[in-house]
Amino acid sequence: MQRLSSAPFNAASGGIDQILRQPLAPLLLPEQQALEPAQISDRPRLESLFYRGSINDFVAAQLRPDLLGSEILAPAQFRSALAETRANLSRIARANQGSAKKLGRLTRLLEEDSALFDLLQMYWSALLQG
Repeated sequence: MQRLSSAPFNAASGGIDQILRQPLAPLLLPEQQALEPAQISDRPRLESLFYRGSINDFVAAQLRPDLLGSEILAPAQFRSALAETRANLSRIARANQGSAKKLGRLTRLLEEDSALFDLLQMYWSALLQG
């Protein structure tokens, strides 16, 4: 390492004027050297070029939801979106008689999930109250 400048600094002995008028702290730079190819890593770039995903990666990518915003992850926003989805599904089930059975099952499943969440909230508040 090379020292470009050396100026002693003692913060306890001087005030703000001495700190402001003092020369810059020494700047330590590594000595210039040539890097060997083994020290240069292009591995992540090569992996991205030659990456061949498996069927599991494809399925996971297809099942991952596309969220336009992260506000849906807030509990209040999620519960309101879930209630809106449940209401829309029941309305669609009444309008479409061909898939009413499947949509009715899905609506009941969402209602059960909501009931379980309410039960969890009740237990959680009971634990907090002691």
